[in-house]
Amino acid sequence: MSSIIIQLLGELQQTQLEIQSAIKNSEHELIKQLDKQRLMQLKVLFSQPTDELAGFLPQLKKLENTALGINKNAQLALDELKQAVVKHKNSLKGVKKYQLNR
Repeated sequence: MSSIIIQLLGELQQTQLEIQSAIKNSEHELIKQLDKQRLMQLKVLFSQPTDELAGFLPQLKKLENTALGINKNAQLALDELKQAVVKHKNSLKGVKKYQLNR
């Protein structure tokens, strides 16, 4: 049974690395797809017997910390995107005003 947990932990780590890369590259659809994959992996992982999982607490804590970092990076990227949209809208307003005043 432990080999299944080890395999799942490895898959989760890989998925999280892929999510981090997708965030850096602003690949929104890939992020959604990988996040769904990560959720499915977590469901399978946590369906394992609790006593089996207890032996993997350090690895689970590391995954949790990585996931928290990913969420923070995703939030920062989203905030940057929102700011870019606002700046773009303001630029368009400025261009429109300029054209009207010409």
